[in-house]
Amino acid sequence: IEEVRRIILDKFSGKITQVPPAHSAVKVDGQRAYTLARKGEEVIIKPRTVEIKVCQVLTYDYPYLQLRVECSSGTYIRSLAHDLGQMLRSGAHLSGLRRTKVGEWDVKDSVKPEDMKWTDVTPLKDVLKNMKSIELTDADVVEIGFGRKVPYQVGEGTVGWNKGLPIVILDPAKDGSQMAKPRKVL
Repeated sequence: IEEVRRIILDKFSGKITQVPPAHSAVKVDGQRAYTLARKGEEVIIKPRTVEIKVCQVLTYDYPYLQLRVECSSGTYIRSLAHDLGQMLRSGAHLSGLRRTKVGEWDVKDSVKPEDMKWTDVTPLKDVLKNMKSIELTDADVVEIGFGRKVPYQVGEGTVGWNKGLPIVILDPAKDGSQMAKPRKVL
C-alpha cells in the first residue's frame, strides 16, 4: 500500500497531463471521439492538463483499491485509473464511480427520493434565469429542434428562451459565421 500512496503522491497530485479515453465526448477533428471509436476508427486525443487536488487511498484489499479524488473539471477518472495501473505495472480499471460533489452541489445536501417533496425541486427556469440569455422566435425554436444554427451572436452557454421557458443552451458557431449553434436542447 505504501508504494501505491507514493506513486499517487509523486505522479497524481497537483497539475498533471492526462489523455482522455477514446470513448469520451472530446472533439477530434470536429467529431466526438466516441463516435469515431464506435466506428472502429483510430482516435488520437491530445493530452491536456488537469488538476488533482486530493487523491486519497480509502481502502486497499488487493486487487481492489478505493480512492477519494477531488479534481478539476475535465478530469477523466477512468484515465486516472488506467494511468495508475500503468505506473503500478498491474493494469487497472474502474468498477464503480460515485460523484459526490460538482461545483456548489454536494451529495450531503441531497434528499432521498422517498423523502422528496415537489417543494424541494427548483424549476429549471429559476436555475437558468441569471445566465446570459436571448429571446427566440417560434421559427428559431423549430430550427433548433432540427439541430440547426440560428442567426444570433451569443457567448458560450447563452440560454435561449421562448414564451418564458428555457429552450436551449447556445454557443457561438465555430465556422466564423454570426450564428449560434445549439449545445443542449432542453
